[in-house]
Amino acid sequence: MESLQEQVKRQEQELKEAKQALQNREIQINEAGSIAEAALQLNGIFEMAQIASQQYIDNIQKLNDRQAALCAQQAKESSEKANALLEETAQKCKEQEEACRRRCEEMEAEAKRRAAAYWAEVSRRLQIIYKDYQKHSKYSSKL
Repeated sequence: MESLQEQVKRQEQELKEAKQALQNREIQINEAGSIAEAALQLNGIFEMAQIASQQYIDNIQKLNDRQAALCAQQAKESSEKANALLEETAQKCKEQEEACRRRCEEMEAEAKRRAAAYWAEVSRRLQIIYKDYQKHSKYSSKL
């Protein structure tokens, strides 16, 4: 049989091991509670992250819609401006063509007037030459 001291030592050892096991069990229970709490907290974090990401996506969509509206407005304004410039250019071209046509008509009229004056002068001189010729012919035939 064991001695009393050895029994006490063995029981103290068993008690120590039992206390250690109990403490380990409590740690495991605490950790399990902590893990459960952590899981709940993580779920909350994930829910907040999901909400935040949805808000981000919604904001991006709103920005995209706003940008699309701005682009459409700018395209409309650019088109209107381009059409106005085309109309203005067409009007200016029409005015320039009309001014050019009038100038051409004026130049043609001036050229006709000058040609008529030139031919009138040529005719007058030819008449003088012809009359002189006739006078000389009369004098020549009398001689």
